[in-house]
Amino acid sequence: MREDKKIVIVTSGLTLTRGSFLSTLVKILHRVFLGSIYVIISRAPIYEQSSFDERVHVMQVMPEIENRNGKVANRIIKELFTQLRISFVLAKKRDSEIYIFFLAQSLMLPILTMKIFRKKVVLALGASYS
Repeated sequence: MREDKKIVIVTSGLTLTRGSFLSTLVKILHRVFLGSIYVIISRAPIYEQSSFDERVHVMQVMPEIENRNGKVANRIIKELFTQLRISFVLAKKRDSEIYIFFLAQSLMLPILTMKIFRKKVVLALGASYS
């Protein structure tokens, strides 16, 4: 693949700690993809910079919603605002080759935004054996 291509990974509620699912996905893409990899997360970007080079860019869109015991309406508004922010960031990065929504099936507004722009969207869902 050409080096000027870009991949965007969007996730909600995951961090890039060692051994995490997201970290493993980034490491795999880093080995097989020569272009830039952008990771958009909603939590603080906790990761080891030494394990990735300058091709991996981590962006925090919104901090995690701190108050889980707050009013439901406030939590819904914060979640909607987070999805609008992610959609805005993705709209600015429209020149990417592919958009991977990794364990982010609740991010419907950003997914629809990329489909409106006729971009390739991959929805990577999680499952368990239990």
